[in-house]
Amino acid sequence: MAEKLRPEQYEINDTVATCLACGAYSLSKNPQEIEHYPGCKGINEIKKWDDYYAGPERARAAGVEKPETIIDIDKLKVVVSQEAILRRIGQVESADIFGEYTTRLIGYLDYEHAKPFLVDDTTEDGWEQAGTEILRAELHRYMEDWWKQKVEDGRGISVHRGRAQVVNLLFLAGVEAWLHIGIDDDEGIKGGQYQENAYNAVADLFGMPHIKGARD
Repeated sequence: MAEKLRPEQYEINDTVATCLACGAYSLSKNPQEIEHYPGCKGINEIKKWDDYYAGPERARAAGVEKPETIIDIDKLKVVVSQEAILRRIGQVESADIFGEYTTRLIGYLDYEHAKPFLVDDTTEDGWEQAGTEILRAELHRYMEDWWKQKVEDGRGISVHRGRAQVVNLLFLAGVEAWLHIGIDDDEGIKGGQYQENAYNAVADLFGMPHIKGARD
C-alpha cells in the first residue's frame, strides 16, 4: 500500500482529510480493499476523481460525470494558512529547478513568515504580500493565455511549468482538486498530449472549454 497522506499536509475538507489519515487515497487504488469499506464517503469521493480524470472511457464505465459545481475564479480567495504555505514550499522546493514555484508561494507569505527566504536588506515596509486579487489574476492569465497557449503550441517544458503553477494557485485557494491534479502518473492525471488532460481537468472546474495539445 502506498504511503498514507496526513491531513495536515493538505488543505481539504474534514471528511476527506479523515479518510486520508486512514489511508483512503491508498485504498482508492486497490479495488479489493475498497470492497471492505463500501460506505466510506471519502474513499468514494476520491475514487470519483480517479475515474473521471483517468479518461472518458473509464469515466463512462464508472458512471462519473463532470464536476457539478462550476467555480468562479473571481470569487476565489486565498484561504490556506501561513503554515500550510510553508509546508507546501517544503514539498515543492526539491523539484523546483528554476526556483519559480517557491518564489510564487513565498509571495503569499506575510513578512514574518517570508523573512527567512528574503535578502537581508528587505524591510517590512518594502514587503508586499500577494493576496486574493493577484491569485485571481494569475489564474485568469494561466488558464486563458499562458498555460493554454503553451499546451496548444506544444511547448514541452513550459506546459509542465504551467501545470505546477496552476496547481499551487488551486492549493492557495483551497480548491480540493489541486491534490489530484498535481499528481502526474497513474495515481493522478496523466498529462496527455502536452498536458492537455491536466489543463482540461482544471478547465472543467471553471466551466471553460477543453483544448487540444499540439499534434506533430
